[in-house]
Amino acid sequence: MDSNEQGGVNVFRALENSTNFFKESPFLIDLSQDIELPEPILTKDGTNLFSVGEISCVSGAAKSRKTFFLSAITVAYLSEEGYLGFKPGNIKSPLLLVDTEQGMPFTYNVVRRIHNMMGWDAGQNNKNLKVINFRKLTPETRLQALEQALKIYKPAFCLIDGVADLVTDVNDAAEASDIVSWLMKNSSEYNCHILCVLHTNPFTDKQRGHLGSMLIRKCETVINLTREGDFTVAKEAYGRNKEVPSTTFTIDQSGFPILADMPCKTNKKESLKADFKAVMPASSSIAYTDLVRILGERLNFGIGKAKCQIKRAVENNVIEKNEAGFYSINY
Repeated sequence: MDSNEQGGVNVFRALENSTNFFKESPFLIDLSQDIELPEPILTKDGTNLFSVGEISCVSGAAKSRKTFFLSAITVAYLSEEGYLGFKPGNIKSPLLLVDTEQGMPFTYNVVRRIHNMMGWDAGQNNKNLKVINFRKLTPETRLQALEQALKIYKPAFCLIDGVADLVTDVNDAAEASDIVSWLMKNSSEYNCHILCVLHTNPFTDKQRGHLGSMLIRKCETVINLTREGDFTVAKEAYGRNKEVPSTTFTIDQSGFPILADMPCKTNKKESLKADFKAVMPASSSIAYTDLVRILGERLNFGIGKAKCQIKRAVENNVIEKNEAGFYSINY
């Protein structure tokens, strides 16, 4: 038991036999006290994704571009204008990126990519970004070293590329419980957000092992990455706040993740008819932007897919566009 856990136990035992236990307990919710909402680390469409004092998870299959996505998230936090539609909060503390999986040369490439995306000198360290490679350490020593890094650098945002490497067995329920409790405790104690990367099981979108099952239950936000050819879709799977639209990106010639629209897939005419009949009343005329929004809200289409479906529906005479630019279904 570390000193912080021992301190919590001592507080509890000191109050245990007190007649004022509930009045004095630091664990009791007291509505007479003002509690401020946690500050956002990153937002999207005005909704908090990652907040101070919380933990979150990015998951995906092998080669789904999880590390590229982390690069984008890093740049979104460090830059004034954000990146890939993600916007930074007002906190300007350093970002700590911890790599537990890749060899040192690959981590160097990631850091250089981030520097190039930020417009920084790729041959010099920047005080706002601290990157550590823990691949050579054991799971136990990785945890110890990570806590030391949190103490020394005091980041507001900590990214762990390979949270499974902090345990010896992702299917050990007790070990999974311990590491998730450790993440929650330290995100609160060091007043930072900890974002973990975890693989999904092969051919599914389920996070690996007991660790994955337990982690997603405690996360503020869980984002799943799925790759389709040259495109990767980052979609919020779980969240405590308002759901945000998915993000589709690809990799440009410079090796940077950039926003992209998923190419249209060929749809059968009957399937198109069913989609548009479900959202468009027979006598209605709908503006293009409203139709994109309605397809997103009712059929859970991303903006790119909604636009593709509208184009395909016009080409197949499922819907018509009048002279005023409004769309109606062709019955």
